[in-house]
Amino acid sequence: MPRWHNDLEHQATWLESNQLSDFLTAPVQGSQNAFDVNFEAWQLEINHVLEAASAQSQRNYQISALVFISMIIVAAIYISSALW
Repeated sequence: MPRWHNDLEHQATWLESNQLSDFLTAPVQGSQNAFDVNFEAWQLEINHVLEAASAQSQRNYQISALVFISMIIVAAIYISSALW
């Protein structure tokens, strides 16, 4: 487990056992920095996934529109040839 996770569990134990002075005086800056690095990396990964999903969604929409328009044209040709 990451260091920040273990530190957080340790602090939760202090709170559960009412050791408030230990909780409040614990050096947490290193754990906070480690958490921030992990969170920012996670956020970047999520942003990349969302960008890829958005691009794929846009391509799917364009393909759907092209298929729809093609079917309208085919239907119009079919109907007009049936009327002649």
